[in-house]
Formats: sequence, C-alpha cells, structure tokens
Amino acid sequence: MDASDLITLYDYYYWATKKILAQAEKVTPEQWSGPPPIGDWSLRERLVHTLNAERAWRYSWTGQGRSAPLPAADSADAASLAARWREEEEAMRAYLGSLSDEDAQGAFYDEDVPDPYVLWQVIAHLSYHGMQHRSEAAMLLTHFGHSPGASTWSSGWTNVSSWSATLPKT
Repeated sequence: MDASDLITLYDYYYWATKKILAQAEKVTPEQWSGPPPIGDWSLRERLVHTLNAERAWRYSWTGQGRSAPLPAADSADAASLAARWREEEEAMRAYLGSLSDEDAQGAFYDEDVPDPYVLWQVIAHLSYHGMQHRSEAAMLLTHFGHSPGASTWSSGWTNVSSWSATLPKT
C-alpha cells in the first residue's frame, strides 16, 4: 500500500465517520451516554474510544508519544465530539499527506512492542479498528431510531472524484 492508498482509505474512513456523527447528534442525552441496550459501552464511550485510539496512534507515528485521553468536555454531546473529530481529521490528513511511499513502507517502532511494524499496516489497522466501532455505533443508532444507513463502497462512495458531495454536514 502506498501513501496515496492510505489517503483514499482515510477519505472513506472520515466519510463513514461523519455519517455516524451526523446521526449521533439526533440522540437523547440518555441514549448518548447512558447504559447501552446492547454491548458494554454507551454510544459516547464507543465513539470516544475510537477517537482516542486515532489520536494516540497519530501521536505515536509523529514521535510525540501517546496522547492523553480527551477531556470529558470534548464529548459532552455528539456535536462537541464531532467538532473535536474535525480537528483530528485535519491533523491526520496533514500527517498522511506528508508521507512518501517510502515512509509508508518504512518501519514504525511502537514503544510497547520490541519488533517494528510496517507503518502502512498500522495505519490501515487503525482504519479497521474504526470500522468495527462505527458498525457497533451504527447498531446502537439504528436501535435508537437513527440509522446512519449503508456505509459501503456501493452506497454512495464509489467515485473518488465525487464522494465529497455525499458528505453529511457536521
């Protein structure tokens, strides 16, 4: 996978995340942070975990160590979290845009693991982690009556040159 492939992967990642966040803004405070009807984490906890993981890995990749968890005020409601996620998206896109193909194929040393990873594999893995938690969030949102709808390549994200027109406004 080269650097431009990672950018495309994260174009999809943020498109799908914005669909989730747009629907999350419609839930009640109890649905946002209360005990979930299924699973162990509230909608808020699930999405905060996903964003915290994204931030932590990006900080590691840029040599800043792991980031601190988000302050509670950054996720008081879905709109607050969406605003914070837009900031992270901007930082992640800047990072991904700075990578060369050689960088993407290079070694990444995680402070917790003795052997290096291939950087592009860790970056791709993070997107898969987000996909898992978005699907769990979508299940909760659907249960709450706010389905985000399909988020597959064939459901509106099939043409890279026109995908931005389908972005929900968050």
